[in-house]
Amino acid sequence: MSEHTEEKYSNNVQKSDSDVQANSLCEDVNPLRIRRDIDPLAVDTYNYLAEFETKSDEILALHVSTLGIESQEDELDFVGFFSGSSDDLDVVSLGQIEGVGDGEASKRVGIQFSSPGKDYAEYMIKKDPNEKMKAGDIVGVFGGEISLQTQGADTLMVISSAPVIIGNYPGDDVKHLYEIVAFLGQVPVKVIGTVSSGDILIPSGKSDGSAIAISEDKLTKEQLPLIIGRAWEAYTGSDLAYVNTLIGFSFNVDIINRFIEKAHQNVQDEYNSNTELKQTLDEHLQQQQELIDRLEKTLTILEE
Repeated sequence: MSEHTEEKYSNNVQKSDSDVQANSLCEDVNPLRIRRDIDPLAVDTYNYLAEFETKSDEILALHVSTLGIESQEDELDFVGFFSGSSDDLDVVSLGQIEGVGDGEASKRVGIQFSSPGKDYAEYMIKKDPNEKMKAGDIVGVFGGEISLQTQGADTLMVISSAPVIIGNYPGDDVKHLYEIVAFLGQVPVKVIGTVSSGDILIPSGKSDGSAIAISEDKLTKEQLPLIIGRAWEAYTGSDLAYVNTLIGFSFNVDIINRFIEKAHQNVQDEYNSNTELKQTLDEHLQQQQELIDRLEKTLTILEE
């Protein structure tokens, strides 16, 4: 690798493509910086900066020579994703594919993908192709198709804002018929009215993508199937707002279990109350019986 330097090969690179600029950032290896304009009429893979084609089933290997990563702080940035112009120093990191250690000072390492995205999402087809949906909207699912209508839906979901993974890609030719729907993670949800952190979000019933917040202890049994997620931030006001919300977890199950526990406690309290009442009644009946016995005895004496 030490022979593959810019000094030896940069002329050949520049001769093969005038759009290629080779900038050496280290002494031994030439890390190429490649720039080219795009052709707006191009198809397939033409506008991609690099394309690898091989008949082998092993295409690309990234190898770092190291004795091991001792902790999660010792990250190896295998691939970085950025946006912005490096010339203007206006570069924003969009994510990384990193190698990380297991925290035990061993040679075992793994790979993690880091991104500002907050949820796992999938493409889902719209029930009405012309219906307009936006990120943060509550949607109802009807037989695998989504709609802003929520009443009678099989389940309730949220249009994703910043997914880290998107599954079920339908293809460029039909993806306009789909929306990206969050399945698990944190998503901004469109709400109307005041929200306290920890509140449960349910549809507003307006079929406009909005939700309302309700305290868990005020939920009714009719609202249990309508749970969207749990708000992780507060909002005070009557206008439209977006609040960060945790979705995709078994809120319904947990809350139903608490409902059952609360109902069981209420039954137990009623039983205990009835037991105490029965004991009180028994004592009163006993006292009345004793009084009757004394009266009968008195009457017997008077008759004699």
